[in-house]
Amino acid sequence: MQHAFARFLVAAAPLLTIDVPAQDAPPKSAPELKRLGAFAGTWHGEGTVVMQAGLPPAKWSGTWHCEWVLGGFWLRTDAAFHFQGMGDMRIREYLGWDTENGRYVLLSVNNMGEGSLTTPHIEDDGGIVQMLAFERDGQPQCERVATRRDGDGWTVTSVFLGVEGAAEERFRGRLEPGEERPGPLAEAGPLFPADQMPGHADMAKLARLAGRYAFEGEVVTEPGKPPMKIRGEETFTKLFGGSIIHAVGKAHPGGMEFGVETQAFYAWNARERCFSTLYVNSMGDVGEWHTRFADDDALVSVFAGWYRGAPTTRRFVMDLDDQGRPTTGASHLCSGTDAPAPDYKGVYRRVE
Repeated sequence: MQHAFARFLVAAAPLLTIDVPAQDAPPKSAPELKRLGAFAGTWHGEGTVVMQAGLPPAKWSGTWHCEWVLGGFWLRTDAAFHFQGMGDMRIREYLGWDTENGRYVLLSVNNMGEGSLTTPHIEDDGGIVQMLAFERDGQPQCERVATRRDGDGWTVTSVFLGVEGAAEERFRGRLEPGEERPGPLAEAGPLFPADQMPGHADMAKLARLAGRYAFEGEVVTEPGKPPMKIRGEETFTKLFGGSIIHAVGKAHPGGMEFGVETQAFYAWNARERCFSTLYVNSMGDVGEWHTRFADDDALVSVFAGWYRGAPTTRRFVMDLDDQGRPTTGASHLCSGTDAPAPDYKGVYRRVE
């Protein structure tokens, strides 16, 4: 199979597949991103929320800050809500264009320990409508979240449909231009006590990754070609009391003048009983891996999907020491009709 792009791996929880153009320059952002520009800026919102069916509405207030990051490929939103009588909720999202699959995508994590990669509908004026199906408190639910243009601001509504009864509006409010931004994400705590968060024991085990690591290794850019050197850093931190693990990877492939940054998030996936590893990077790539422990000495991540025009699977194995910290890593790729082959191996060194 012929590849129009050289294949590389970039370090970020686990090493995640990206493409680097054959020329020594990063790709350009997709024209579809222009439709998202109306939401960039800082916003203040107020409204009402029904915490549970049958309860009276409570008040909420919040702030949003939306800005372009990672080379202009992703519109990142940091949002902070205060719910009357409940507490504070924090959300981080990345909205952009998935060139591989020809669709808009939204990566979202929050301090309820939830993480998701969804496909929103983007309206002509930049409005966003999401149709979500998920499980919460052991029950399947559906939700429609709509953020629609309203004068110089936005109207936000959320409608829930449970296993019984009619659909019910649970959330309504208006966003207007503002100046106050949410506080630092690293300082936000979990919405619920730690032992009530999804996959608490598994997330606590994963949190042993926390720290900053230098790595160096080799990648095979195309079948039959000699390996190329790669180096970089990878930092794992605990978000929201450890209910989400955040990984930032910065890699520098040999011979390339530019580096690649990846933002990745581990969240507990109750339906699959594993970790979902969600990522975006400064090349415009986006994806999801399923990650599991293999005993206590390895973390195994698997990707399956359509990648660069071919059905593709990849397995990445991160070896761990007796403290749960990464030591070595290796990846195997199976793409299209090519024979399965190793395409990365590397060594990690903890620096702090």
